[in-house]
Amino acid sequence: ISQEDLEENSRELVDAADRFGMANLKLKAEACLVRNATFTPDNILDSLLYADSKNCALLLEKAMDYVVENRNEVIKKVSFEDLPGSMLRDFLAALGSKGQSG
Repeated sequence: ISQEDLEENSRELVDAADRFGMANLKLKAEACLVRNATFTPDNILDSLLYADSKNCALLLEKAMDYVVENRNEVIKKVSFEDLPGSMLRDFLAALGSKGQSG
């Protein structure tokens, strides 16, 4: 797969690779997705849920970093009622660790 195809279709490739168990393709596509990800308070919840549902650790880490770095804006605009309990715990732990070190 060309780099251009990876860039243009990274989310679809993650979906397909996840479905068919193609770990190397999934990692390459996820890396492109992470490189090109632009998070906002409007899309961060969908990004967190997507990353969690596809077991995309790199994407989840980048999304969590965005939440921590922009926590005041995110907390004001986003309802986290739909987050699974484990993700909510990770989210709160990330906020707590950032608060203690920063």
